Amino acid sequence: MRYLGFEQQKLGGGNELGQRYLTDFPRLEPFYAADYRSAQSLASHAIKLHGRTWRSRFDRALTAELVSAYLEPFNPPPAAQASLKKLADRQSLCVLTGQQAGLGGGPLLTLYKAVTAVRLAAEMEAALALPVVPLFWVASDDSDVEEVNRFRVLQEGRLTKFRFSMAAGKTPVRDLALPPPSDAQWARLLALLSEGPKTAEAKELLTSAAGLDFGTAFS
Repeated sequence: MRYLGFEQQKLGGGNELGQRYLTDFPRLEPFYAADYRSAQSLASHAIKLHGRTWRSRFDRALTAELVSAYLEPFNPPPAAQASLKKLADRQSLCVLTGQQAGLGGGPLLTLYKAVTAVRLAAEMEAALALPVVPLFWVASDDSDVEEVNRFRVLQEGRLTKFRFSMAAGKTPVRDLALPPPSDAQWARLLALLSEGPKTAEAKELLTSAAGLDFGTAFS
């Protein structure tokens, strides 16, 4: 995997607070527990958290057991299994992130957040000499169907949008099933994907979600 940097100033968009967070953080720093740009600042804050007495009130073994039960149907890889063992350790810390259970995995931002959590956990573990576990919370309790029921495909330099036709209400997306495999909407979605070395794999991943709820499909 290659890691490519980008200039935060060129991101554009967003509100003033978001822009200042990226380009003028010192003005906002008093409102945050640590400076996200500094590994030393993050490590210092982690040490403070590690020393707090309220940590002893949480049953780590039970937490690890519940997360393990959630992951079991997805055949977690060795790295995830190793993280579960760390999670049961009362000395461990966590880097937590998450996102709504978007169709097809949601926007690229979701992947960026997950990768960032994994890398930051590894960096903090090395700096602190303590087990640090990356955790991703799938916000399947969200009821904003319109936000998760969207899929964008790049076609000839332009983004093409796709949505499944389904009723939008206040039901948590974990209780909403995607159309069954026989629904013609799946064929329309797959037709949007251009041919490439990973197209077949992408189609298989997408259609494996047919009939599942948004939360399970995302996981």
